[in-house]
Amino acid sequence: MKKIVLFSFLALSSFNINAQENLKDTITTKNSFVVTRFKSNWFLNFGANANIYLGQNDCKLDFGKRITPGFTISAGKWMTPWLGVQLGLDGMQLKGAAPRVGINYVQDNELLSNGYYKQKWFAFMPHADLMVNLANMFGKYKEKRVYNPIFTGGLGFIADSKGTNYSQAVQFAFINKFRVSKAWDINLDIKGAWVGNDFDSEGGSRGDGLFSVGLSATYRFKTRKFVPYQPKYIKDTKAADDWKAKYDAANNKVNRLQSENNDLKEALKNAKNTATPVKEIVKEPAKPQLTIYYTADSYSIRNSDMILLRALAKEMKNNPDSKYEICGYTDSKTGTPKYNATLREKRASNIVNTLIRLGVNKDQLVKKTSDQTLNQFGAYALDRAVTITKI
Repeated sequence: MKKIVLFSFLALSSFNINAQENLKDTITTKNSFVVTRFKSNWFLNFGANANIYLGQNDCKLDFGKRITPGFTISAGKWMTPWLGVQLGLDGMQLKGAAPRVGINYVQDNELLSNGYYKQKWFAFMPHADLMVNLANMFGKYKEKRVYNPIFTGGLGFIADSKGTNYSQAVQFAFINKFRVSKAWDINLDIKGAWVGNDFDSEGGSRGDGLFSVGLSATYRFKTRKFVPYQPKYIKDTKAADDWKAKYDAANNKVNRLQSENNDLKEALKNAKNTATPVKEIVKEPAKPQLTIYYTADSYSIRNSDMILLRALAKEMKNNPDSKYEICGYTDSKTGTPKYNATLREKRASNIVNTLIRLGVNKDQLVKKTSDQTLNQFGAYALDRAVTITKI
């Protein structure tokens, strides 16, 4: 790999493409430019929007009551007149409806007249996007064009403000950009996003959606122009000879590296043909995929462990043919044998019931308890646990 990188650097260094110093306001074709320097054509965008969440049961809440405020901020760079990249962060308050209490984001068990419960929460959505300026892509680049339609698309994730629930997100947007000065633009943003089924904790057979409309402002840092492409012609004979010598040296380097590459391929081929002794494979016992620890006398699941259980539940649902053993343990230093047997059962049952509520098929789960120790270090507190093992 180091040789390939070195070769690429030498080959590229043998050419010199310089931009013309006298810039023009209008580039005649979309291909008559070079990629801008790193410090050029950066921008900062910020604004506010109105959002609506499209979950499984959200239509049970009046449309007007589902419209919520939000903000957006992003920074990026236009590499060519028609192609750019950006990193953004959207924050928004979301509202919806749930069929029962106990589902995340149900506020104060507020019951609607139709028997559903009101949901309300705040979420953040960081994302990375590609941007395409349609006017510059299909037409001529004009620096002073008043209106530019821009399409963006990218990937990210969305998480609630407490960090307890999150999902992947695919975002797209259509931005109507209006130039108001040399440095400032005003935008009408129309955005949409697809997020996973479980982000509102209601599941479902399809992904949830997010739609927003808003206004934003863009500040474009200097330098704001694009550099027309002009090849540099070398008229000085001595300079031309120097460049030819560099090219010949790079070409010789290529030939030497190619020869070494062929030798390595031959050595690899010979190594593959060499018989190697077969080692006996000893199958190790299955190790727990997840261990949930408790305090003394407790079988309640902490919020931090619920995040792990949700992630494991997704894996279980994606592998419906797999079975998992849920085994409850207690330490032997506290409690009577009868009390500990009851506590082991409660710990295992609570984990099984929680996984079923998260959508796992109960036939995948095998519940058991054990009075054996979990650790080999004499720390009896580590026996206050439940293990989940794929069997």
